[in-house]
Amino acid sequence: MKNKDFVSVLQRQAKEQSRLHEERLLPKNVDWLTSMIGNYPWQFILVLSVIGALVWQVFF
Repeated sequence: MKNKDFVSVLQRQAKEQSRLHEERLLPKNVDWLTSMIGNYPWQFILVLSVIGALVWQVFF
């Protein structure tokens, strides 16, 4: 009985994964940005933190 439940859960998850794989969260024209974030996450976080710090210093 547990195997049948496990198989049904796996099938539901596989169906959900295939649906998520087909849908795009972001438009195709920002693929360069998502690729950069994926390849250089720490550098991207560093740039965002520097920009955030500069904005904080200027406006607050």
